[in-house]
Amino acid sequence: MDRLTFCFGIHNHQPIGNFDHVVVEATERAYRPFLERLDRRPEIRLSVHCTGSLLEWLRERSPRTFDLLGTLAARGQVELLTGGFYEPILAVLPDHDKIGQIERLTTFLKSNFGVRPRGMWLAERVWEPHLPRVLSEAGVEYVLVDDRHFALAGLDVEALGGYYLTDEQGQSLRVFPINQRLRYLIPFSSVDAVFEYLEGWRGRAPAVTMVDDGEKFGVWPGTYAHVYEAGWLDRFFDRVLATRFGLHAIDAVHEGDFGKMVALRSTDIARVPLVEATRELKTVPLERYTEAEVFFGS
Repeated sequence: MDRLTFCFGIHNHQPIGNFDHVVVEATERAYRPFLERLDRRPEIRLSVHCTGSLLEWLRERSPRTFDLLGTLAARGQVELLTGGFYEPILAVLPDHDKIGQIERLTTFLKSNFGVRPRGMWLAERVWEPHLPRVLSEAGVEYVLVDDRHFALAGLDVEALGGYYLTDEQGQSLRVFPINQRLRYLIPFSSVDAVFEYLEGWRGRAPAVTMVDDGEKFGVWPGTYAHVYEAGWLDRFFDRVLATRFGLHAIDAVHEGDFGKMVALRSTDIARVPLVEATRELKTVPLERYTEAEVFFGS
């Protein structure tokens, strides 16, 4: 059976000097509720990029959000991405400033969250062919760019998937094309429409990537009601989990590994003997009913 890996992530940024109430609103309507939903869904793994200036603001003004991001990273549920600390257009900077910007954010992530990022968010996805060497020297292993760059180079965007290798002066860099159609589908179209589109990629590519602005998950007009109150994000996560369960169950049948069920353990899908799964009665914790009342009423 053809497998397709869906690489999903968000990019969060607020300009230096932005009005404080604007950053507060973005945190309360997008950054924190997204991370809170993610915290309740350990089966979901994705990438998160926050610019250095935003991270400093969160650490000072919203430590709850800052600490939650660290918890998710420590759990291995979130992969943190590096980038230019202040979200500069790297292509216009001298090389030593490019490296300085990246290393400052990388050092911040290591000092505060204990992880060293491998991937990088490229500000405004502005790409130039001379970037691979300096990014590699800054410790970056892969970067994300719009699929439009590949189209301008003569590649067919309908066949783009996985990642591509590029290099400069012997320094190699992996480049993941961000799928434009998925950027327009998520989170504005139905969950069914998103997965129908992904299904069309099965057998055509090993992976498809979608990383886009985190503000579209709550700050953009109408998105808070759509994403959280109407439950789009919860349905999306449900579908991801259901798909993972289904694939693991099919693998078990294909391998003849019967008498077991697939279950979520931490962030991983595991096979559990039915005897073990039914050994004792398991009940839903009371706090889960309290959470459900917030969304569905008593």
